[in-house]
Amino acid sequence: FREIYLLVNEKSREKDKETVITVVQHELSHQWFGNLVTCSWWSYLWLNEAFATLFEYFAVQAAEPNWRIGDMFVIEQHQTALAYDHRPKHPLTASVNTPKEIIEIFDTITYSKGASILRMLKHSLDDDIFRSSLSLYLNNNKFTSVEPKHLWNSFDNVIFEASYKSGLLGDKVTIEDYMNSWTNQAGYPVIYVETINDNLVITQKRFQVDFPRVDDNTLWYIGLSYTTEKNKQFHFLQPTVWMKNTENKITIPRSENSGWVIFNLQSSGFYRVNYDTKNWDLIIAQMKNDPKEIHVLNRAQLVDDAFNLARAGELSYSVPLTLVSYLVKEDDFIPMYSVMNSMSYLVKRFRRCPTTGRQIKELVKKYAEIAYEKVKYLYEINDGKHLTKTSMNAISNWACKLEVESCVKSASNYFNAWQENSTKIPSDVKDAAFCIGVKNGTQDTWNTVFQLYLKTSSTSEKRSALLALACSTDSKILSNYLSLLLNDDCPIRTQDFLTVFATLVSTPTGINVTTEFLQNNINKSIVKMWKGEEMIADMFDMLASAVATNVEIDELKAIKNLDYLSPALKTAFNESYKEVELNSNYFERSHPLLHKWFNPNEDRSAQSSAISNLYLPFNFIILSLFSIVILLKNNIHYTVYL
Repeated sequence: FREIYLLVNEKSREKDKETVITVVQHELSHQWFGNLVTCSWWSYLWLNEAFATLFEYFAVQAAEPNWRIGDMFVIEQHQTALAYDHRPKHPLTASVNTPKEIIEIFDTITYSKGASILRMLKHSLDDDIFRSSLSLYLNNNKFTSVEPKHLWNSFDNVIFEASYKSGLLGDKVTIEDYMNSWTNQAGYPVIYVETINDNLVITQKRFQVDFPRVDDNTLWYIGLSYTTEKNKQFHFLQPTVWMKNTENKITIPRSENSGWVIFNLQSSGFYRVNYDTKNWDLIIAQMKNDPKEIHVLNRAQLVDDAFNLARAGELSYSVPLTLVSYLVKEDDFIPMYSVMNSMSYLVKRFRRCPTTGRQIKELVKKYAEIAYEKVKYLYEINDGKHLTKTSMNAISNWACKLEVESCVKSASNYFNAWQENSTKIPSDVKDAAFCIGVKNGTQDTWNTVFQLYLKTSSTSEKRSALLALACSTDSKILSNYLSLLLNDDCPIRTQDFLTVFATLVSTPTGINVTTEFLQNNINKSIVKMWKGEEMIADMFDMLASAVATNVEIDELKAIKNLDYLSPALKTAFNESYKEVELNSNYFERSHPLLHKWFNPNEDRSAQSSAISNLYLPFNFIILSLFSIVILLKNNIHYTVYL
C-alpha cells in the first residue's frame, strides 16, 4: 500500500485521515470476507470486495458516528456506481477466464455497485436479520470457498427461522430470486412514478443514458420504499411494495391530496426515480420553501437523479436547473456534493460552445460561491466537525477552479504567506492554495512547489504539491513537466504518473499539452515507462473523456489512427474513442435544450441557424456512432473544466 493510505501526521488533510481508517477497515474486513470465507472463482470477486467496501463505511460509522461517513457512502459509492453502470460493462457475477479479464473486474462495479447492492439488501431486512444471516454464512462456510448461492441460502434460512410467513417477496420467493436479478444482470432500472386518478402507476425499465437506445427488456426485483408530504416517514427503509422481475408496471392506491411523493428513501435502493410533471413541481416547491422537510440523502438523490435523467433525455433540463436553485437554503454538505458532481459535468461537456458554455459556467460558479461561503464560515469558526473539514477541501477546490473571487483571494493569501514567510497553510485548504499559487505564478513559483514535492516528508503535502504542479496555464511549463516522466532519474514515482495525467487533462491547456506529448512520445513512453503501453492507453482514455472542442477531437482522432500503433493499443484507443463520439452525440442533443433554457426570449429562427452552423463539422462524426457503449476506466471526481 502507498504510504498515504496507511500513515497520517499533523500535515495531513482531514480526508487523508478518513482514507487511512477506511482502508485499514477494508483490509480488516477481508479477514472474514476473503480469507475466512473465499470466493470459489474470480467471477464471484464481489463476495470479497463488496462486503469489504460496505464495512469500510459502516464499521467506521459505528466507531465515529459524528463523521457521517455512512451518509458519504451515498455520494462516494452509490452515486458513483450509478454513474459508472449506466453504460453497463458487466454484471457483478461476471464470466472471467483470462488474467486480463480478471484484472478488469477489479472495478467500480465489483466494489461500489457491489457494496450498494448489499446496502440495499441490508435495508430490505432489519438489522438483526442481516447480521444473523452473515454470521451463519461465515460460520457455515469458514475455511471453504463459496458461490453467491451459499450467501443467499444463509439469508433464506435465517428468514425462515424468524417466522417470515411466505418469504421476502411472496409465496415461494427467496432472497436468491431477489438478489440474482441484481448480481447476474448488468445495469440498473429507472422507475417512473405517475399519478393517475387516485393511484400511483409505477413502471420500470433499464436506465440508458446514451442514444441510440439499445433494445432491452431487462427487469429487476425492486423493493420500493416511499413517503408522502402528508405522512412523512423517511426513516422506515424496508420496502412496502415490490415489483417482480416479471412485472414492468404495478399500481399503488394513494390518498387524495397527499401532496408530493418521494420514492427510494435515503437512496436505499440501487435505481433512479422519475416523476410526472406535477410531482416534480411539488418537490421543487418544497425544496425551495423548506428543504429540511425532505431527508438529506433524498435531497442529494433528487439532484443526482434529476440531472442524470435530463442527460438521458428522460426529463427536461428545466427540472434540475430549477431544482438546484434551492441550494441557497441548503445547510448540509452532502447534497452539495451531488450538485458539484452534476453541474461540473455540464461545464466539462459545454466547453466547446462559447455562449452556452459561458452561461453554464456562470450559473455553476454562482452555486459554487454559495457552497464555498457556507463551508468557509463553519471552517473558520472551527465548528470541529469532520464533514466540515473534508468538505472545505472539496468545495474550495471546486470554487477556486471556477474562479470564485472570494475563494481565489483566500487561497492566494494563504499561498503568498507560505511562499514569503513560510506561514503554515491549513491542511484542508492546501490543495486549493497551491493550485491557485501555481496557476497565477511564474516558472519560479512552479519550481518552489516542485521543490516542496521533492523535499517534504509528509505524503499528504507531497500529494497536494503534485496536484498543484498541473495547475499552471503556461504550456511550456506543463510540457517540461510531462517530459520529466521520460527521464531515467525522474523524481516522480511511476505509481503517481496516472495522477499527473488526470490532473493535466482537467484544464484546456493541460489537454493540449498532454495531446501533443502523446503525439510525439508514444514509442518512447512505451520503452521508458513501467507498463508503458498500459500507461499510454490510460492517458488516451483520460483524454477521450476530456476533449470537447473540434480541434481537440480532431487531434485525438489523428492519434487513434496512427499506423504504427500495436494491435493492443489500436484496440484500446478505439474503445476509448467511443466515449468521444457518445459525448458529441450528447452535446448535439442537449445544446438546443440548454441554449433555450438560458435564452428563452431569443428568436427561434436565429437560434436554429446558429445551431445548424455550430453542428455542421460534427455531422460526419455523429454518423459513425457506435451502439456498443463502454464507460471509462478512470472516474475522476470534482474535475472542473475551465
